[in-house]
This record gives sequence, C-alpha cells and structure tokens, in this order.
Amino acid sequence: MASTFLGSCYPLPEGSAGCARVKEFKAYISWPVFVFGGYICLLNFHLFMRWVVYRLRGLPKESFRHVSAIPIIGSLIVALSLGRLYSIPAVKYIGIGLIIADSGGILWIIPGLFYMLFWGIKKKI
Repeated sequence: MASTFLGSCYPLPEGSAGCARVKEFKAYISWPVFVFGGYICLLNFHLFMRWVVYRLRGLPKESFRHVSAIPIIGSLIVALSLGRLYSIPAVKYIGIGLIIADSGGILWIIPGLFYMLFWGIKKKI
C-alpha cells in the first residue's frame, strides 16, 4: 500500500529508525508552518474587515487606502500542514475555520470571480 507524501520516508525504508526521525521532523515542522499560515489567513481577514467597517461607516470608497493582502497562500499553507496535524481535533477545526475566514483564500476565489463578473455586467447595463 502506497503511503501519502507527508507520511512517507522516501528514500528510507519504512519502519527504520531514520524513517521515524523523518516523520518526527515533519510533525515538528508542521506546527510553525500551521501558525504562519494561520497568521496570513487572519491578516487577509483583518484587511477585508477593515474595508467592510469603513464602508459601513458611510465613508466614500475613493478615500479608502487599500492595502493588498496575500491571496491563496495562507489557506494553502494551512491546508498542507493539516495533512500532518489532522488527527488532532482542535487543530482540525481551527484550520478549517482559518481556511473559511481567509477572504483571499481558496474558498473565496470562485465567489469573488462571480461577484466581479456580475458587477462588471451590471455597470455596463
């Protein structure tokens, strides 16, 4: 049975001491990668909510200074690190929540494209 990339020890034989060290290293490196990806997800969410709150206060769009977020990267990093940390229930739910909240992430690309398409058609009419 073939193992997944994150769980494999290639080129070391499965069950060897070196293989155990490789798996342990991957588990240790997954935590900082998960935290870094979560930080990017929260940064994207914060920058989006800044714009929403600004518009809800009734201020004009033209005076808002837009700061670009880091699209896709945060949720992609969290998703990849969840491959190793998925067995921990709290991390699983926090990771899924971060992916959902990441306004520049994988889940928001398709709705964003449809919104921009609809908005462009609406402006032309």
